Amino acid sequence: MSDHKFVSVLGKYFGEVELTLFLAELNILKLPKIPRDESDIIVEVKDHGIELTFQNEDSLDVSFREYPDGAVVLSNIFFHGVETKNHGMFRLDLPFNLSYSMNKEDAAKALGSEPWVNKSGNLLRWDFGKYCISTQFDDGGRMELVGVQLPNRFTMKSK
Repeated sequence: MSDHKFVSVLGKYFGEVELTLFLAELNILKLPKIPRDESDIIVEVKDHGIELTFQNEDSLDVSFREYPDGAVVLSNIFFHGVETKNHGMFRLDLPFNLSYSMNKEDAAKALGSEPWVNKSGNLLRWDFGKYCISTQFDDGGRMELVGVQLPNRFTMKSK
């Protein structure tokens, strides 16, 4: 799977060919249902070390396109760098030439711009218009989580 594939499926909804093919590659053949009175659902693909977040179209903070009423949209993909009892480790190439061996400075060089950094300094995010990339680091400075996501009100205002 290429970087473009990960970014290109963000914002796709159940029923669109690109998302259907992507989910089939992850062996997700049954589409998850968002529980009543909830706006999203997280699907862990434990064998692949990937976590997917799907949202109802009417709960997206920022939208760059029109959706049919009731569409369930892929809004976030996390790639886990550490295996736990809850999820496996993503063992394929990370998107955007990132690597779990990188420190914060290496990640900034790879992505080509200065990131937004949270107060504790362990979460960095780069905003690229229609998507964001985030990296989380453990206390030793090791990258442990990478995410690609649709922008939301928080990411749009926190620059």
